[in-house]
Amino acid sequence: MKNLKGNKKDKDVEILKALAHPVRLGIVKALHGKGELCACEICGLFDCDRTTASKHLAVLRQAGIIDYERQGKMIIYRLQMPCVNAFLRCINAISKKEDIVDDEDSDSGTGMCKM
Repeated sequence: MKNLKGNKKDKDVEILKALAHPVRLGIVKALHGKGELCACEICGLFDCDRTTASKHLAVLRQAGIIDYERQGKMIIYRLQMPCVNAFLRCINAISKKEDIVDDEDSDSGTGMCKM
């Protein structure tokens, strides 16, 4: 593995930590499935109040995983990190213990998940 400088390594950890919470991962999966959702729709998907949902959304925004756009009084969220879709498919396949096959060639080395 290449030696990672502090900033790059810190950002990697920030992204993985943001995805490591069940509600935040659920938000990302919901956005993956729907494309875009308003804040009120996201809040309705989980058993938490608006303040808590807003804090989770802020963590995902800060990590660069999602982005938002104001449309009048509504805030519309979408995935900003397109590679998270492939990452979620890979995790889903692993959790289902399926073989993982990617259409693109990869030189990732270990072969378990070719991304």
